[in-house]
Amino acid sequence: MNEIKGYVITLRDVTQRKEMEQKIRYHAYYDSLTGLANRVLFKDRVQQALGYAEDNKEQLAILFLDVDRFKNVNDSMGHEHGDLLLKQVAHRLREVMGTSDTLSRQGGDEFTVLLLGKNNIKEVQCKANSIVEAFQHPITINEIDHFITVSMGISLYPFDSDNVEGLLKHADTAMYRCKEAGGNQFQFYHPEMETEMMERMKLETALFKALEYEEMDLYYQPQFNMKTKELVGIEALIRWDHPSYGRLSPDSFISLAEETGLIIPIGEWVLRKACRQMKEWMASGMKPVTIAVNISPRHFSHSSFIENVQLILAEEEIDPGQVELELTENLLMHNNEKNAGKMEVLRSMGLDLAIDDFGTGYSSLRYLKDFPVSLLKIDRSFIDSMNKDTKSAAITKSIIAMAHNLELKVMAEGIETEKQVEVLLEQDCLYGQGYLFSKPMAAEDIFTTYGPVDIKRRSVE
Repeated sequence: MNEIKGYVITLRDVTQRKEMEQKIRYHAYYDSLTGLANRVLFKDRVQQALGYAEDNKEQLAILFLDVDRFKNVNDSMGHEHGDLLLKQVAHRLREVMGTSDTLSRQGGDEFTVLLLGKNNIKEVQCKANSIVEAFQHPITINEIDHFITVSMGISLYPFDSDNVEGLLKHADTAMYRCKEAGGNQFQFYHPEMETEMMERMKLETALFKALEYEEMDLYYQPQFNMKTKELVGIEALIRWDHPSYGRLSPDSFISLAEETGLIIPIGEWVLRKACRQMKEWMASGMKPVTIAVNISPRHFSHSSFIENVQLILAEEEIDPGQVELELTENLLMHNNEKNAGKMEVLRSMGLDLAIDDFGTGYSSLRYLKDFPVSLLKIDRSFIDSMNKDTKSAAITKSIIAMAHNLELKVMAEGIETEKQVEVLLEQDCLYGQGYLFSKPMAAEDIFTTYGPVDIKRRSVE
């Protein structure tokens, strides 16, 4: 009979393997940047929640969130800075989540939320409002304040869909509707949004062909010294003559151009055409004035922006001192050496730099002194309400005084009444533009009205 004489014991340290398995499982279900559930885990939890909701005749809601204008941060500050901002966004969102809610990062700047136990729309609205309110205060990254807002679309089970993909798709559609409406809000999905989304896709396709088919054109709005009535500048404004939709204003397609990246070739086309037009006017005997061109944050942040500006000025043979680039206030809010350096180069080339729609960013005052700008343009919303609202009047007066203290020119946008002119002149704001003086005009109408004959007489009478 065989008899056991002893044992052979083999020991193996599997700690590393177990840790690796745990790490693999973690990355399979959680986002490595924020630590939130990823899209795989989120879909799994929604699927489980749908089964429970069906069995118990309950409702649930899916929220699809996107950080408004996050691409501007990435383009101007870099991806590392953007990642730090996303981590803080995730932290803010966690603070308003309930114990039964599931928060996930879908990727990029998109987040989703699964809400359970919300059996009426009011409860969902309350949660959505709390998310919007969570971003009422700035997020500070490396001593830079970011005023972040979110766009949020909401879909409901069982009303909008009975499956995971359908609920996510409809919430995503509603979110894009919010972004088109300006962001910083939420909307519930409704079926009409699908039709609107299809129209948006058609518009996007048409936008890719608009420059090639020469459907874009520029209109020009005069700018005046309101005291002397003299023409001092002309702002170039893009219009799109769509073959089916008719003439479209920038509000209907510029945000789409930003998203698709088409804003870069469009911006270069606008700058070139505006410079060429100014050269033609002067060749015909028109008095030299400044031509103002709007530059989007994405265009400004492009690596070849300065080189392209230099090329256009050289090829169109126009004095850089006659060109004014209008930048968004957002560039001041994202103060950094890269943006400031670019602006210094542009100023050294002889171009003027203006900050457009000034007053809407709220945090830019602390950075204004660091940028080589020459003009502030007061946002039209303050001009429109300054005779009716004491706060708007106070802000307008403060902007004008501050601009003068910094030795900057200041221009008011959207002037529509003589009373506005009177108040602005009393506050020593000399420059303005708006429908009171002139609507945007075709190039030939600008020359007819402000051509080589007595500019003063034919300015603002």
